[in-house]
Amino acid sequence: MIVKTGDKIVHQLNNGEGILYEVVEDLINPLRIIKTLSKNEVNSYK
Repeated sequence: MIVKTGDKIVHQLNNGEGILYEVVEDLINPLRIIKTLSKNEVNSYK
């Protein structure tokens, strides 16, 4: 999988909720947290 700047990634937690990240052009911290997601919001990204 290749990601580009501006791509969004969802990390799903064990309880079904998740965290939405965006790939940014930063060599130190290439992921920026956008927001936390409820279970329903995680399902909408699948």
